[in-house]
Amino acid sequence: MSKNTGECCPPQSTSNPSKPNVPHPVSDPTGYEYKGRFESVGDYKKVYVTGSDDAKHALVVIYDIFGFWDTTIRGKPFPKDQDGNKEELKKFFAGTVSILGYCWGGKLALLSLTSGTPFCCGAVIHPAMIAPEDGENLTVPFGFYPSMIEEAIKSKPFASKSDYHLYDTVHHGWAAARADLKDPENLKQYEDVYQRTADYFARVKC
Repeated sequence: MSKNTGECCPPQSTSNPSKPNVPHPVSDPTGYEYKGRFESVGDYKKVYVTGSDDAKHALVVIYDIFGFWDTTIRGKPFPKDQDGNKEELKKFFAGTVSILGYCWGGKLALLSLTSGTPFCCGAVIHPAMIAPEDGENLTVPFGFYPSMIEEAIKSKPFASKSDYHLYDTVHHGWAAARADLKDPENLKQYEDVYQRTADYFARVKC
């Protein structure tokens, strides 16, 4: 990677100033039904959980910086001085863990994939504030899906397990806070990147 990208994701903004703002949070135009459930995990009494009870792999997702919405945290931000029951959290994350980040969260995901990382692989979608050394310091397979010109990661020993695709027809934020799913091209690439990312995580099998 050779560029330092600093664009971020103002909520409701689009790539075209002549277009109206998009709804936020972004919603499925066909409607959405919750697929998870609430469970108690250690000291945390209400944790939203999706997936199979016998899953052996977990995915940590870091929002774009504007993803913290009232309905997301339900008016109860994470206590800054609370670690929770670490043993229970370890059980919850038993097995292997991957990480996925958007925009600002993509930067954090990249920084977490250096030497000594607890994650077996990671991916970023339209990342922001990326510096060349972020790619140089990677130590595990990595999926990189920018909305702007960046160089693929070719020199790492895990390059064959990594994935890269440039989405050069859509704007920064097309898969998260700035997605406009009523726009045909945005919807097409939105669906493509999520399928590509899911396939990448399945292929790595870490």
